[in-house]
Amino acid sequence: MMARIYKYFFYSFVSLLIIILIVLTFHSELRRQSFTYGINAYKLYMIISIQSDLKRDNLKLDSAEKKISKFIDSSNKIANGKSSLLLGIYDAINLIESSIINENDYGKFEKVLKRIVEIDPMLFNVRVSLAKSLFANGKKEEAIQEIKNAIELNPLDHKAYRLLIKVGLENFDKKMIQDVCNNYFNSNLGGKNRRYKNTIFTGFNNNKFAVQFNPSVKKKLSHDLYYVSGINLNKFELYEIIPSEVLSLENLNLLFNFIPGTTLEIKEIILYSGTKKFIIEEKNILISSRNSFFSNGKLSNIIFFSKYDNEIINLKLENDYKEIDKIQINMKVSKAGLTNKYCDN
Repeated sequence: MMARIYKYFFYSFVSLLIIILIVLTFHSELRRQSFTYGINAYKLYMIISIQSDLKRDNLKLDSAEKKISKFIDSSNKIANGKSSLLLGIYDAINLIESSIINENDYGKFEKVLKRIVEIDPMLFNVRVSLAKSLFANGKKEEAIQEIKNAIELNPLDHKAYRLLIKVGLENFDKKMIQDVCNNYFNSNLGGKNRRYKNTIFTGFNNNKFAVQFNPSVKKKLSHDLYYVSGINLNKFELYEIIPSEVLSLENLNLLFNFIPGTTLEIKEIILYSGTKKFIIEEKNILISSRNSFFSNGKLSNIIFFSKYDNEIINLKLENDYKEIDKIQINMKVSKAGLTNKYCDN
């Protein structure tokens, strides 16, 4: 009796396997989806496995490094170079780096980071991580070159500049720190995209913003966005917007994709209605934001951008201004310092 059951089970299993193989052979879409699901399941498994090495008082970094190396081997088997597993590897590296406290521990990951850079030289964060690893292993010149490579990829991001400042601090080289800060303060091109979310502009930048009129007034709501390009950093500038039609204005939104650490000072808004001109100072405007914070002082009020996200700054005017045909915003965009000394903007 048991022999017949085993025999039935064996033939059923073989038949099911043959049916699956036949379906996958002749159904390309199902085959592609099965492959994608399998890859995603493997990425999730590896992330969870690496998390288990990090959720303890004594990090098992040697084990995590071996798993990253195995992760890369699997990626190379799927494709000669980039594969869909590369993003999972990238996430695993970020997870490990966020758990490291002792900077010398970065040195354990030099080999795997070099392998990832060879696969995809365009990954900014991986190059920064490699520079940290090289520093930890005493390879200062190689680390500096990696930082320079990272800055070429993304001149806006503060991480690479912070590492260069660390080099200057080793010898207390004030001039080097000042030069690094000047380069950081004056860079406004570059940036990056979000993987899981659309941004107002193509990636994060300090060179563009948009304006929306009367966003919170239902009867006057305008879905039109007016885009402004060419922001001059570190000084007050007048930015002009001409609406498509004459309007009554109660409030307006300023939309940004600024990087964290960017600061904004709004001095005044100037409204034009034919030959009339209304100058509205910042102290007479109620300003609120989605994510940013305010430093309110006697001389100036500064808005600090704190995260990679779509930011909306709302400006509520005290009055309803009629028949407005031109708007000018007098504001200054700058960057906060990276140290408390030798890094003045």
